[in-house]
Amino acid sequence: MDGKDFALIPNVLKYDSETIKLNPLLVNWMLIKRAQFVALFFSLGLGLALLLMIATQDIAFAWSTTLQVSPQGFHSVLVCVSSPWSFYFPSAVPSLELIEQSHYFRLGDNLSQKMINDASSLGAWWKFLLCATIFYAIFLRFCLYLLSVLGFQLAITKSILSMEGVKQILEDMNEPIISTHAIESMDSYEVVHTGELQIIDAFRDSYNGVQGWAMPVEKLLVLNDILSINSQVLYEVGGTNSLKVDSEIIAKSQGEILLYVKGWEPPTMDFIDYLEELLIEVDRVTVMPIGTEENSYIPMPKSIEVWSRKLALLEHNKVYFKHFTQGSDI
Repeated sequence: MDGKDFALIPNVLKYDSETIKLNPLLVNWMLIKRAQFVALFFSLGLGLALLLMIATQDIAFAWSTTLQVSPQGFHSVLVCVSSPWSFYFPSAVPSLELIEQSHYFRLGDNLSQKMINDASSLGAWWKFLLCATIFYAIFLRFCLYLLSVLGFQLAITKSILSMEGVKQILEDMNEPIISTHAIESMDSYEVVHTGELQIIDAFRDSYNGVQGWAMPVEKLLVLNDILSINSQVLYEVGGTNSLKVDSEIIAKSQGEILLYVKGWEPPTMDFIDYLEELLIEVDRVTVMPIGTEENSYIPMPKSIEVWSRKLALLEHNKVYFKHFTQGSDI
């Protein structure tokens, strides 16, 4: 593809003709589409010029031929030509009488007296000419333009599929089973969970602050009331809070913090990141997973195990863990 071909591509797309190679099929359809586009506008201009000529001038049409064609034979030809619109616009089909009146012969410098007498009716040809222009020059050209657009789109698809590496990518995407293996054999390793977690047996009467991970303040008030905990500083952290809001809450935190979490949700990295930043500012954080309201906020044993194992991996001496069971705390 040379520089002239790249001129057909919209200016929005900048290509390097030396490094990018386009499929010849795509280039051909690109030229066909552009040619049909230009021809369509030429046909529209032809129809507009005909309308202007009819509206601004008094034209008497005539027909003439060197061949031995009778008016009856010529009428039959025009009837076939006019078949696309004859049903809708019968007046746009030249009649045999009009053809006979407008027949012009080459001999003689002057028009025949018959044509002069019928001059007023010779202008009726304009209907036929206009319909012929609209159908054969504009409508059919528009159909060809649509076909060129369709062909161009199909050429784009085929060109993409013919690019290097595309077929392999499609095969990989459609492969139902993907098998992997290591180049060298490796021994299997068992995941070992290490670390110790400081577990407390009873709550304090008050904390310097109570926070709830993705829990509204109203829920914190209910939990504090159930556990008989006093705290004037309540914050909702995580959840829909932005990082800026959580950072401001951390900056205000001090002393000992009680942090409620939803036991049925596993600890996420967002929570661990927040906890690590909070531990820098405070003296102690007691993490307490709770259950659902239907279960009287008592967490499931599996939830307690997941949270305790995750917090134990932090191995931080400021982290404490507390959970309650039915009949002991609530």
